[in-house]
Amino acid sequence: MKATARQLPGLSVTVISPEGDLLNDHFFEPQDSISIGRSSESDIVLADFGTKISRCHAVILGESGSWEFYNLGVNGSYASGQKVDQVVLTNGAAIRLSKHGPILHFKLLAPGERPEEADHEISGWIRRLRDGDEDAAAQIWNKYFDRILEIAKRSLKHSPARVTDEEDVAVLAMNSLLMGIKEGRFPELDRRDQLWRLLMVITTRKAAAAIERDLRQKRGSGEVRGDSAMIAPEFEDSILKGFDRIDGEYDSPSWPALMADETKELMRILPDETSRQLALLKMEGHTHEEIAEKLKCNVRTIERRLKQIRELWSKRLEDD
Repeated sequence: MKATARQLPGLSVTVISPEGDLLNDHFFEPQDSISIGRSSESDIVLADFGTKISRCHAVILGESGSWEFYNLGVNGSYASGQKVDQVVLTNGAAIRLSKHGPILHFKLLAPGERPEEADHEISGWIRRLRDGDEDAAAQIWNKYFDRILEIAKRSLKHSPARVTDEEDVAVLAMNSLLMGIKEGRFPELDRRDQLWRLLMVITTRKAAAAIERDLRQKRGSGEVRGDSAMIAPEFEDSILKGFDRIDGEYDSPSWPALMADETKELMRILPDETSRQLALLKMEGHTHEEIAEKLKCNVRTIERRLKQIRELWSKRLEDD
């Protein structure tokens, strides 16, 4: 028997282009069905993608208290790279329509809740934390720590040397976020989707840095230093500029792992061990002066090497 409307959560659907651009958002109160396709009569109209998308490519039905996605398109639908015909939608689920078509991101909201209400709560915590309210810090910690712990676990899963565990990484990531907000280091941060993505970035970078430190320790190349608990300022703008590209709390298991892998790959393409050590120290939040002292060179050399690393990474990312 179908669930009654009040038993279903509200559903927020964000449409992302194949290039990663945010196209539009849709919000649906609990109802019997949502149609998705090229037809102008669809609830979510995707007329700009040609025959990649069928006239009626998919429907979403409220079944037994859950939203369920059903593919109807001839080019298929994909979740985590696997073709799917039916998916029970969870908060943060992502489905691509056809192999190279748009991506749908889903958020489940409590009955009667609107998307802006959830964002308002997080925005309030961020503002209060900037004013020094420790209760707001505790609210953010309680809401996100378990999720970040899981992200850290996934990111460290394939590390060949597990000196650091996922709880260490999660604690460092949360401390980095909270300290950064209190110190005003993320002035553009004011929404839930931004907060989540910043946490994802910090956590996966902490995990990648931990893996690199563990490998260096295993090779016997020096003492392992504790994390400085702050993300490097040079990365802040690029992180925040990317927030508006994809809305929603994307909890796909593959995303943090891919991000950690990409960070390790960026470290791998650096020309020598000194460059990798310099990049790692900067990712951990050391100042140029601290890095220069540690590597026994002058600050101008550090600045020049960092510029070379940024150029190399930017080219790699553009090529990708």
